[in-house]
Amino acid sequence: MKEVINKALIDKFSRHLKLALLRTLELGHDEEIFIGNEEKMFLLSLIDKTQKNVQIEDFNSVFFTDVKVPVENLTGLAAFGALNASSSKQYFNEQTLNTMNDIYKAELQHKETLVPAFKKILILIRSKLLFIRSLMVLFFVKTIVHSLGYFQKRWFVVEELSKHIINFDIKDEALREKFKNELLKTSIDKSIIPILVSLLPISHLESYHKIKNHPLSKVKIKNVVSSIYGIMDDPLLGAIVRNNKADLFYLQHGGGYGLRSNRLAYNIESEGCKDFYYWGTGMKNIYPTRYKNKVFFKSIDVPVILSMGKNIDVSSRNFFVNLSHNLKHHTESNIILIPYPGSDRNNFDFDNVQLGISKNAHARSRLVIYDSVGQSLLFARILLRKPFLIVDDFKYDICESNKNAQKFISLLKKCNLLVSREEIEVHANYWLNLPSKELDKKFALVARPFLKHVLDNPEIDDIFDIKSGIKKIR
Repeated sequence: MKEVINKALIDKFSRHLKLALLRTLELGHDEEIFIGNEEKMFLLSLIDKTQKNVQIEDFNSVFFTDVKVPVENLTGLAAFGALNASSSKQYFNEQTLNTMNDIYKAELQHKETLVPAFKKILILIRSKLLFIRSLMVLFFVKTIVHSLGYFQKRWFVVEELSKHIINFDIKDEALREKFKNELLKTSIDKSIIPILVSLLPISHLESYHKIKNHPLSKVKIKNVVSSIYGIMDDPLLGAIVRNNKADLFYLQHGGGYGLRSNRLAYNIESEGCKDFYYWGTGMKNIYPTRYKNKVFFKSIDVPVILSMGKNIDVSSRNFFVNLSHNLKHHTESNIILIPYPGSDRNNFDFDNVQLGISKNAHARSRLVIYDSVGQSLLFARILLRKPFLIVDDFKYDICESNKNAQKFISLLKKCNLLVSREEIEVHANYWLNLPSKELDKKFALVARPFLKHVLDNPEIDDIFDIKSGIKKIR
């Protein structure tokens, strides 16, 4: 494939994919087989991960991916290799995808390595208990607030339904052959067809009717509040939206939203719902919905947290290695250089390198330095009102009409929290040479205008009446 991957092309693929599926499953032409642009996000990721020399239109420029899985090798149930983030080449290691969100399994597996085995067992038990609670909640509310959009564990949050209830079918080769023949009748790029035949999730082919007709999909709901990844990961949730013709609202769930108006993935998300709620950087805003706002212990750790691209960009990587060395020599704090999970530790010439950081360790840290204002963990620190600094390395492209995003950046700079590479060491040394109690108190005072901008937004139950489904704030 030599075409630039842009909105028009993804829209075209989406239309042809829907047509082929409707014919394969013998559904009516007006059936909404996809919900909330889930298929467009899936297609974008699938093309990026499997095609050679793909060009993705993003941020007023074109980003080139590395050579990936050759199309000629994708026959039948072709197995894919594991993710190798250190060389920025991404491959699949799953022959079968149950849901659309499984497209991200390899990346998620890297992050899960940070969680100890005993904690995974506790998480599983807790998840089962929360699911039982969710079943009861479903029959008493008119607004579903899904756990993959709203991460705080309040009574009305509904856990992932499909992973506890749906027994996904196995692949049906005859059905997939029929699907292939229908795809060949469309003008979808021929290089994508064998990949779609092999990797279209079970949820939207073999198990589609089972999920669509599941008794829980018939619960009476007016609104569903989630993220696009909640819809992709929980097809039963999508069935509830479809069967109720419910209004779908998406919540921000990571960093960078509102700061890059031309990023294709962000636009797919925001256009897939009735309203999109941001964490202080959009037209409609909500109190950040992902992280905890309390911490009970402190440490002397100062993590320097790097985003994925720093593993590839040698000059940027060296800058942050040198920064870590300099801070180590000028402060008594424990400086930890933290590349993105899956990075090659040997690329970072520093004696205290840790791949990824746990939420608790991040929360307890004395000061956190981020390499980008687009980092998700920044919002965890904002919620805690704890000291942080950001290196101004993010290429933001804010829409002129988005005054809240402009204010978000201007307040960070005005409070000297978003600083240049040339300034970061001076600012870090200043904060780290303050006594701990004075550090927290002074930071809260200095950062107050910015924190107020992000945190003085309505909570989710200020916007929705969960029980009645009435939207309080328009």
